[in-house]
Amino acid sequence: MSSQSFIALNKSASPKRRLFLFAHAGSGASSFSNWKDKFSDDIEVFAVIYPGREARILEPAYDSIEPLATSLADQIKPFFEVPCSFFGHSMGAKVAFETALLLEANSYPLSHVFLSASRAPHIAQKRVIYHLPQQQFLEELVDIGGTSREFLENQELLDLFLPTLRKDFTLTDTYTRENNVFLNSPITIMASREDREVDPDDVKAWSSYAKNEWDFHLFDGDHFFPIAHADLVTKLINEKLCK
Repeated sequence: MSSQSFIALNKSASPKRRLFLFAHAGSGASSFSNWKDKFSDDIEVFAVIYPGREARILEPAYDSIEPLATSLADQIKPFFEVPCSFFGHSMGAKVAFETALLLEANSYPLSHVFLSASRAPHIAQKRVIYHLPQQQFLEELVDIGGTSREFLENQELLDLFLPTLRKDFTLTDTYTRENNVFLNSPITIMASREDREVDPDDVKAWSSYAKNEWDFHLFDGDHFFPIAHADLVTKLINEKLCK
């Protein structure tokens, strides 16, 4: 099974379960490169490739969550001959959640949903940057982290990726939803103590979207703790999926 929207991080001859990884704004499948060898042999792991980057560089990025989630849900359905789970970080948590809702509504329930470093959608975004003038927008990206000044000083790269960055932040900054929908799947929520972008309590508020089981875990580190603490985060995911 293959799709331009996913890249396999490992290979399993007979997987017992599959895990799909959804990256933060401005990033893609490559942000999970250090997760490659951290999962049980029977878990097949795929990183999602959003339009506007990597193998989908020629496709326009989405600036709203609904069409992106709809497209991904349709492409993930064929993978459900074994149980599937999602991990989403920051913007990816929002995309993963909406995709999971669509799948569940069409009788494709997820085995587990992991939501990391994202405010729950009924809570207002504290830092809104998508509408800012270019220079101010770029300075905010550097302050958030995950974007180097070297990148911002490369005009050729800026011309190529700035439209996608704008659309990603439009998607994540404007995403809202009342907490009147629920996932049947177990939800594991992750936050970090030093995250300047989102308060742990605002992340924990995803619990109000859980119809059944949910749990909350607090890590050391900043907004990008799943990269810095990949061993700890993937250990938790393995434990949840293999129990």
